[in-house]
Amino acid sequence: MNPPYLGRGIAFPLRLNPATGGLLVTEGRLDGAEIAVQYLPDGYTIRNEGFGAGNHVAESIAHILQVIPGERDTLPEFGSRIHDVLHDPNNVFTQQEYEVWVELATEKWEKRARIPIPEGVRWRTTAEEIDENKSIAMFSTEIILGQVPGNLVAPFVSERDARSQHYPLGETDSDGHDWCSRYRNSPTVENEAGERYLRPRRSRPITMAPDDEWHKVQLGDTWLKIAHRIYGEFRLWWAIAETYYHDLVNQGAGIEESMDTLSDPEPGTILRVPSRTRVLMEWIA
Repeated sequence: MNPPYLGRGIAFPLRLNPATGGLLVTEGRLDGAEIAVQYLPDGYTIRNEGFGAGNHVAESIAHILQVIPGERDTLPEFGSRIHDVLHDPNNVFTQQEYEVWVELATEKWEKRARIPIPEGVRWRTTAEEIDENKSIAMFSTEIILGQVPGNLVAPFVSERDARSQHYPLGETDSDGHDWCSRYRNSPTVENEAGERYLRPRRSRPITMAPDDEWHKVQLGDTWLKIAHRIYGEFRLWWAIAETYYHDLVNQGAGIEESMDTLSDPEPGTILRVPSRTRVLMEWIA
């Protein structure tokens, strides 16, 4: 029930094999593609009772659905947008949008299975669950029989095939590696000797938006602390700092004040904070 084209790999989420003590490895199977995904206050997770015997294809779908596009640096489009509906009204229109994001993400990133929409979706929404702000969806997964184009399971494809599946190779070096197009839309520059270099990504101008938030700097605040408090992520501090200096320039600040990127903001300063969605989805140029 586990043909080779369905592949095998480290289980998701990462967990130990109780028999050997090592990392658990699961295989793609034609049966038992059941897994339970649940949203908790701190993000999506997989319920323990959904593990069962383990099916690598089902775990792959769960992995795709839980990743927010932009989280994977080398695959900035990987993931799904199901997170966009978390705070929307609990009604049929939100359910339909959720189904669309599930279908598009699965179709793009998982070639071994498909979720037929709408016949493959059942919603269980009782009055009690609505009061508790719950909406439970059950998806019927169809495992595709046979190897299909885009399925990146070894040995059917090489490592290079997998690397260039979604972002095709540009000009390669003598070893066949393509360093200039490894990242989506990263511009390259060529010097007089003909050598090519990868330029850093640059963000677009940070303009006002309806979903902007505002934060008053407290005593002892740093860019990192503010980012962790608002986004839950230290690495996004640059978004808040860049927005602050961009606003200073628009307000006519001098060159010394607007370019002082090493200092933390003064207590009492009001910062405009772009939403996490804008940071992850719109600024990568």
